[in-house]
Amino acid sequence: MYEKIIEENKLLNIYRGSSNASFGELLQGVSIDNDDFLVTLPIDLHTTATLIHDPQSANLVILPEYKSKVRKFIDLLSTEFNVAITGTLIIESNIPEGKGLSSSTADLVATFRAIESFSKIEFDLEKINQIFRKIEPSDGLLYAGSVIYKHKKCSFVKKLGNFPKTNIIAIDEGGVLDTISYNKVKKDYNEEDKVLYALLLSDLEKSFATNDFSRIGFIATQSALINQRFNNKKNLIHSIGILSEIDALGIITTHSGTCIGIILNPEHTDVQNIFNKIKDMFPNDNVVLYRTL
Repeated sequence: MYEKIIEENKLLNIYRGSSNASFGELLQGVSIDNDDFLVTLPIDLHTTATLIHDPQSANLVILPEYKSKVRKFIDLLSTEFNVAITGTLIIESNIPEGKGLSSSTADLVATFRAIESFSKIEFDLEKINQIFRKIEPSDGLLYAGSVIYKHKKCSFVKKLGNFPKTNIIAIDEGGVLDTISYNKVKKDYNEEDKVLYALLLSDLEKSFATNDFSRIGFIATQSALINQRFNNKKNLIHSIGILSEIDALGIITTHSGTCIGIILNPEHTDVQNIFNKIKDMFPNDNVVLYRTL
């Protein structure tokens, strides 16, 4: 879409950064000490930020123009680190927006990485996280693999490891959900919830350490069920009911989005037929095939 602009400015220095998406969360909840947290699952969707640096310009044009969060991030970063960023910044992405696939965070991370390449500064990631915090809750995409991340405080906790390459059949129930508005709604977590989340998180850490991916799928399914109180998915129970017959590890949902994901066994040999079967089962929903990283 923006190839012509890039070609017209090919004599200027061009810097790029990218970010993957996350399919919702393997687990999302609250800790014993009341910190909201999530666990990421990277998937093969990406946002790319292309910075065309024009030293003769006094301004920065951002395309598309509606990327107001990117504008705010650049303003805050420029002030914090005394970096002048001028020219044109182009954001391109194949991550659907408003679905819980971390599209907003991916915009910011890709932008940061393009600026990092341009500036040659070794940024402190915790300071970048704190800039994110001034904009919106973030999803931990600054870090590779599956990580535990406090999304409201924008604080990294721990890397768990890498999920195996497998397919996720996503059932998008439609509409969009605004992350900022969703996270402002107070959730009625009780003490039993906190204990349960602590147990699930501990179990998840052990499962990553032992490569017990079936157990991870089970934990993700439990998290999806608990989250029904806060963001109900009409097809969740039906989706769980078909797991055994299609050789799936479990269910993952976009807790603050619109999607249910069926995580297939990495050894699955009949993905296309299963995908077609799921499409037939949910004719009123958008069914999409994604791949973990």
